[in-house]
Amino acid sequence: MESAYNENEELANLWADPGIKQSLIDQIKQKPEYQNAPTDKIKLKLITDQSIINEFWILWLNIDGKKEPYRKLSNHPRLTSKDFNEINNVVIKYREKQFYWAVGFSSVTFGIYSAFFQKKWMFYNFFRKKSRVPGWPTTKKALGCLGVFWGWLLILNYFFEKQIPFDLKEKKFYEKYNIEFDAN
Repeated sequence: MESAYNENEELANLWADPGIKQSLIDQIKQKPEYQNAPTDKIKLKLITDQSIINEFWILWLNIDGKKEPYRKLSNHPRLTSKDFNEINNVVIKYREKQFYWAVGFSSVTFGIYSAFFQKKWMFYNFFRKKSRVPGWPTTKKALGCLGVFWGWLLILNYFFEKQIPFDLKEKKFYEKYNIEFDAN
């Protein structure tokens, strides 16, 4: 891969995102220099594009790269648009895998439930018992299905979040942006 600081490549300019920019402006407004400024005109001069970029750099430097290498990489101030899109594609690929695995594990869970636990008194009473409220048993079943699916999503999220940095390491992003990545 070419150097991260190639002048011909367009930067992702993460600080230009409206939400991030407003957050950076709010942080600048909390600084003593801004709060102690005597006039509004001086306060406006303290909020420039360069000061917003500097604040973004400060926030990036405070990210612990050993604990959060993915976050350190994905928020790098010199990240190019091409690399930003490639990192997002890796994350989207893992989110899709996570969804399909959650659907698969949920299906297996329902298969095991149907084969072994459906007729047990506890499950039978909860899911199939007649109710005075029409549709309540069906609602409980739907909520149960949704709960199983969300449970698998949360469990799988842990494993897929751990895998994303390793995939980015294979693509040599950490080397390109000089971020230390410890595989332990």
